[in-house]
Amino acid sequence: MKNINITLPDDLHHQLKLLSVLKGTTLKALITTTLSETLSETQEQQPHIKTHTAGRQQPARQHPHHPLDKKKTP
Repeated sequence: MKNINITLPDDLHHQLKLLSVLKGTTLKALITTTLSETLSETQEQQPHIKTHTAGRQQPARQHPHHPLDKKKTP
């Protein structure tokens, strides 16, 4: 999963932190779970949309994790 930095307004951040404490989890875990649930709900509602390939015109590379590994110059 990608790391995404989200800046929240202080009051919202405070409310989310309280909620995470009440649920006995961390703020990061709470947000991750919520995002995962939202994503799977969205995919269930729209099964014809492929989120992974949307907007990607070029064929996938062999090693997407290493975009700089094209050619190693000596």
